[in-house]
Amino acid sequence: MLIQKETLPIAAKKSTYSAFEATKLIAAQKSIHVFAVVASVCNFLFLVCDLIFIHGLAERLIAGVLRYTFSIVLILMIRKLQRIHTFASFAAVVSILETIGVALFFIILFLYNAPDFMIQSMGMIMTILVIFIVPNRNRNMMVLSIASCVAFYVIWYFFLKNINQNDFIAAAVYSVLTIIICAMKAFRTDRFAQNEFETISRLEYTSTRDYLTNAITRERLEEEARRWMNFCRSRSCRYAWSLWTWMI
Repeated sequence: MLIQKETLPIAAKKSTYSAFEATKLIAAQKSIHVFAVVASVCNFLFLVCDLIFIHGLAERLIAGVLRYTFSIVLILMIRKLQRIHTFASFAAVVSILETIGVALFFIILFLYNAPDFMIQSMGMIMTILVIFIVPNRNRNMMVLSIASCVAFYVIWYFFLKNINQNDFIAAAVYSVLTIIICAMKAFRTDRFAQNEFETISRLEYTSTRDYLTNAITRERLEEEARRWMNFCRSRSCRYAWSLWTWMI
């Protein structure tokens, strides 16, 4: 009996993280359509800026087609994300979409005739903020934000080159500080949410178990009985209504 008393809480603790990610998935699926709609609207607003600062007709057409296609993909992926059953798969799809968005940012950057470095660096910082705002795994957010930042400054330094050294260093420092601050906030928030979830799960577990025998309490048994009785009643009513409509 003593062995059973020790092993059950350990088994419950091991499954806490998967249950925590399940709750994160539910919350993310409820809010992902908001992020997709906002991203689509912002994408079309950026298209207005592209049409102003891009002079070539072919370049404007390419920018418009790319941004329009990306907005359509975002809208179509909402239903896909809301049907995913694990947070790992949800995070993978979100990371792929964000990678496509960053690649779109770099492609359109080359379409500008004389892009302003400071304006585009602010756009890079905004991209980092978006990466950390959208629900995702912390590891994915860190990798994507660092890779995007490195790629941005490498492209400017080796390909575009029309930059002041002081501006380049200042923008790089601000970008690094943005990543550090966002990462600290994301990890701290996730850790706090996980600790809170574990505490609530532990309280729920202990409140429904007898301290000596580790058996389920009568209150929990009655609660489960009421839940199953309500379920059976709803199914019975549904079958009865179906039979009645079929007879009529």
